[in-house]
Amino acid sequence: MDSFFAWIKTIYESGALDKSSETYKTVQYAVNQESYLRKFLDNAIIPLDNNDAEQSIKAFCVEKHSWHIIDSNNGAEASAILYSIAETAKANGLKPYEYFKYTSKKS
Repeated sequence: MDSFFAWIKTIYESGALDKSSETYKTVQYAVNQESYLRKFLDNAIIPLDNNDAEQSIKAFCVEKHSWHIIDSNNGAEASAILYSIAETAKANGLKPYEYFKYTSKKS
């Protein structure tokens, strides 16, 4: 990582890149986010990528097109809460339907 950031800073500071290019923006991002991009080195629980997070919201992004019936802030907030609980249940190896059923039982 030290070698990578030394290299990327050399490129960034050289002024050789066109500031309107995507390459420049990517290099600038890496330089500006260095402390955050190094976090996984300090804590082994931090994943190297965010694939799990992206996969967990993929269904939401696909399904949102059929949710046009949620036409109020309260409805959208309630849906977001329920969706978040369901995805958290899945992330913890639980079946969302069974989890909701279990947690909704009255004592």
